[in-house]
Amino acid sequence: MSYDTIVLTAERPEVEAALREMSGRPIQVRAQASGLHVHDERARLLVAIGEPLEVRVPGEVERLLATPVDLPVWWLELRAAAEPEEAVMLAEVLAGELVRRHGGHVWAGAR
Repeated sequence: MSYDTIVLTAERPEVEAALREMSGRPIQVRAQASGLHVHDERARLLVAIGEPLEVRVPGEVERLLATPVDLPVWWLELRAAAEPEEAVMLAEVLAGELVRRHGGHVWAGAR
C-alpha cells in the first residue's frame, strides 16, 4: 500500500530544488510524463511526485480534503511506496520542506 500526501502551497513549489538541497543520501530523480520519480541507490521507487496544479476554484480543496484554504493554492501530490520504510520519511520531509519554503499546509493520508 502507498502513503499519499497532498502539499498545498501559496506559491508554485520548486520540488527539484528542494530535493537537491535536502537529500542527505544517494537518490536519483527521474522526470516522467506525470511528474518526478525518486529512486534509491538500488533503483527502488521511493516517491512519485505529481506535477503541481494551481487551484483557483472556490471550495474545491475543501470539497476534496475537508480543509479550507485561501485561493489560489498550488496542489502537489506525493505518493510514497510502503517499502522501504524510508520512502514515507522522505515524502514527509519533502512535504515539510516545501511548506517551509513556500508556505501552506500538508494533508497526509493514512498509512
